[in-house]
Amino acid sequence: MNQELLTALIYNAALLLALSIVCEISYQLPDRFSKIKPLITGFFISSICIVVMSTRFVMAPGLVFDTRSILISVAAFFFGPIPTVMTVVTASIFRIVEGGVGMVAGLAVIVTSALIGYLWNRHIFSRQAKHRWLSLYLMSILVHIVMILCMLLMPYPTSLTVIREISLPVLLVYPVASLLLSMLLMVQRDRNDAINGQQEAQRLLSNSEKRFRSVVENAPEAIFIQFDSKFVFVNPETLNLLGAANADQLIGTPVFERFHPDYHDVIRSRTTFMKAQRQPVPSIEEVFIRLDQSHVSVDVSAVPISFNGKDSILVFCRDITARKAAEQEKLQMEAQLRQQQKMDAIGLLAGGVAHEINNPINGIMNYAQLVLDETPDETAEASWLKGIIQESRRISEIVKNLLQFSRQDKQSHSYARIEDIVNQTVSLLKAIFRKEQIDLIVAIPPDLPSVKCRSQQIQQVLLNLLTNARDALNEKYPGYHEDKVIRLSVASFDQDDRRWIRMTVEDHGTGISEEEQLRIFEPFYSTKPKDAGTGLGLSISFGIVRDHHGYFEVDSQKRQYTRIHCILPVDNGWTTPIVRED
Repeated sequence: MNQELLTALIYNAALLLALSIVCEISYQLPDRFSKIKPLITGFFISSICIVVMSTRFVMAPGLVFDTRSILISVAAFFFGPIPTVMTVVTASIFRIVEGGVGMVAGLAVIVTSALIGYLWNRHIFSRQAKHRWLSLYLMSILVHIVMILCMLLMPYPTSLTVIREISLPVLLVYPVASLLLSMLLMVQRDRNDAINGQQEAQRLLSNSEKRFRSVVENAPEAIFIQFDSKFVFVNPETLNLLGAANADQLIGTPVFERFHPDYHDVIRSRTTFMKAQRQPVPSIEEVFIRLDQSHVSVDVSAVPISFNGKDSILVFCRDITARKAAEQEKLQMEAQLRQQQKMDAIGLLAGGVAHEINNPINGIMNYAQLVLDETPDETAEASWLKGIIQESRRISEIVKNLLQFSRQDKQSHSYARIEDIVNQTVSLLKAIFRKEQIDLIVAIPPDLPSVKCRSQQIQQVLLNLLTNARDALNEKYPGYHEDKVIRLSVASFDQDDRRWIRMTVEDHGTGISEEEQLRIFEPFYSTKPKDAGTGLGLSISFGIVRDHHGYFEVDSQKRQYTRIHCILPVDNGWTTPIVRED
């Protein structure tokens, strides 16, 4: 073995360690150089190649040996086509300039080393293989067997002499040097890939968190995260839903404080299920308690998540107060329509019954009158007959009022006596009041002016006021009480150069609070239990009085008394033809 050749090749191989420095520089280049990174890498590898080829063993003039095959094959394997082509071109030019008998063989070594390294990486080598070092060693063996064969391109017998001199040191030194260099670069690449993987994972995680936070914070629904039954994250819509000024008012506070107590058992059950099964739960309707203690209806769904490395629960809430109100209003409207249909049927029935009753009542009165005409005035029989006639007339009057109230035709505005409207309304309720031990005191002064109105509608207003007073008294006094009295008074007065009529219904029942007084004329608002009122009576009455250009005044104290004044103009301004009601 040529000892001088072996020493020169070992020294030349040591220069290849500079390639690891190039590899590290390539990995450390900033992202802004990503497009020109292959060119920079190719420049450094080409420079190293020139140094390697300059530090060579000269076997004869024009016949030199170095470790370019290692450099080029390893560079082609690790750095891709652009740095490899730059290195191949640079090395080829340098070898052509150098010339000599080994020029063609040297060019062949340069090209074959690059091809083998590149193709080995693309088609044979696997990063997941268990013995990667063996694959790299076999690649290097192949590169240098081909290098030895390239020597055959030199003239005979020089080629045989060269092959005999270099084969053993090349096959001993070059594959080992190539393997060591490759393993060093492989370790660098694996380490850099791991670092890049961690950085990419951190970047993706950071971007994911930013997207999550952006989506959550701009979501139209309330979203919060709870851990250990406490708020740990809330989005802005949650603050709006719960009436919080900032997140500090909620973070760290118990979630159960914001749920209505009626739902605590359900929430505990759902929370336990999610912790045990790590599965989402379907949405349900619940009630939240805002910081101001008001209530809001919500639709709530939840999923288990990991938040800050801890098993937590992500909760989605949608305010359904408006939807619930719309549903309730729809139900009440349907109930109102059903009630209206029922009233229409009752009105039709009442009209038919009234006509059927009127005929026998008139017959009773007429027969009684005929008998009375033949009976002396001072006898008991005459007194009884007069009673029959009087009671028959009272029945006839009640039937007449019931028939008038049940009529569904559109009345025109005409002048009517308030006294008649009051008496007709009272006649419909007198029996009910008597049964419920309610005293009705009516005070109507004489000579009241007639009022232009729809008398049936005003009768409906008065009936609603008297019915509400009766309900308030019955609630406060279930049985007899000396204060179980309704006072109905009527008065006239002048204001703003106009004449007005004031009808006042007063009772000493449950009363109306100041807060309730602000809402009693709203549709569907009622202080009565759901099965005792629809909340439409005063609302309809308000609309009727307003259409008559009148208004209401309410004077009440809770648990003490209620006075409701219905104030109507004598002439309400309507220009429809006036029909005098007798």
